[in-house]
Amino acid sequence: MIPRANADPGPMTLSDEPASPPTRFADGALWASVNAGAGVLVPLAIFVAFARLLEPEAVGLVALAVACVEMLKPLGGPGLYEALLQHPPDRRDLHESVAAWLMIAGVALLPVHALVIAALARIIPGVADHQLLLSLIGLRVLFDLVSVQPQARLAQSLSYRILALRAVIANALAGVTGIGIAMAGAPLAGLVTYQILQSVFGFLTTAACRQAMARPRMHRSGRGLLREGWTASAVRLVSASNNYLDQIVIGTVIGSGLLAFFNLAKRVETVFITASSAFSQVLFQPLFAATGSAARSRALQHSLALITMLCGLPAIVLAANSTLAVVTVFGPQWAPAATTTAVLAMSGFARAIGSVHGALLSISGRNRQLLAVAAVSAALSVLVVLPAASLGLLWCATALAVKNASFAAAEAWMTRHDLPGLGRVYILDVVVPLTLMFAGAWFGRGLAGLWFTEGLAASLARLGLSGASTLLMASTYLGLRHRAGIQLRWAERSTRVAP
Repeated sequence: MIPRANADPGPMTLSDEPASPPTRFADGALWASVNAGAGVLVPLAIFVAFARLLEPEAVGLVALAVACVEMLKPLGGPGLYEALLQHPPDRRDLHESVAAWLMIAGVALLPVHALVIAALARIIPGVADHQLLLSLIGLRVLFDLVSVQPQARLAQSLSYRILALRAVIANALAGVTGIGIAMAGAPLAGLVTYQILQSVFGFLTTAACRQAMARPRMHRSGRGLLREGWTASAVRLVSASNNYLDQIVIGTVIGSGLLAFFNLAKRVETVFITASSAFSQVLFQPLFAATGSAARSRALQHSLALITMLCGLPAIVLAANSTLAVVTVFGPQWAPAATTTAVLAMSGFARAIGSVHGALLSISGRNRQLLAVAAVSAALSVLVVLPAASLGLLWCATALAVKNASFAAAEAWMTRHDLPGLGRVYILDVVVPLTLMFAGAWFGRGLAGLWFTEGLAASLARLGLSGASTLLMASTYLGLRHRAGIQLRWAERSTRVAP
């Protein structure tokens, strides 16, 4: 996955001094929240609109085509982004070589995606009826790959604002166009258009900035760079497998209709993954890198408490009100996905907790261990889903949730020497708050049931009261537990931690 950019007050040039890592936890958490919110809310709102305009089976078909795109994309070498960042920004020959290779790879993968869709048309009912439209989604491979080089140039020039806004702008423009087509009477074509234009606008908003796009031309000096990029591309392939391969497997076993319900639940899980990824890159990695080994224990403890609060709370509220939440937000036709969504929401929380430990492993020379764990996790996703798919969506979701929780525990164990008293910290900062959140969610739900009956306003009020009760319970406990630490940070607000 291409790293998300840090939010920043404005674009910077190479002559500007880059901002130092956040030395105060609250400041970093604020910027991470802004970055995560922008990356989550816009795509989720657009998906809600399409979920109400389309039948679940149509959404499932598009989700299947997008999953194929995401599995093919790493084969084109998007890890060249990380390879470029390891070299000076004035190496025009390297940028031109990467631009040429990614354009060639993107064009070459277009017929591969079409062949994959043609193969799935023989297995999954409904794919053959919309084969051309689903094949066109393969254009995402081309435009996403050719966006890599200009994005790397913007990253090298520290243009953080542009990098942060490009995805929001592309999503918004593509969403407005796609929803307009859907409301005009072609909902499936509208969703396909949205998926394609999301990548097209993402490329245009990136390539148009500061002459970021290099002229595609191969240089002999770029051969070594190509070799460097394949390792990073392998990491992306593992990540894509972890997020999308299970959907392809489920689609071939149970068809596109039930796949749509599973895809909705996966989208909810992805919300937690996207948010935790933003926190890792904006807050956790800089924080762990800027603190000495003696201070990392406390930083890791606060990070676990923060993720428990920000990701645990919505997961618990959704789990306690799954049917009400799914029907209210997505519509009554999505009610069969409610229980699966609740389970994968908790799975997303487990992955978010694991990302805290993964952030520490990634900046402390343990990337090989992290890659090995991710590869095994991706392989097990298929192994647990394949037999569970014949039993039903709930079995698939439960198997994935148990697997993800187990690997989060493995990542935590790998950092046990960085956090003495790991078990005690987990009990106090994860288990106890989650238990109180469950109690608060059920209490709020029961209390709301006494005051509100039916209707959209009543449903929103019940969800709101359940969420408010959960927030009150969690914030009171965690506030009391970490109050001493907060006072200490304010007392030492002027002290810089040496990297």
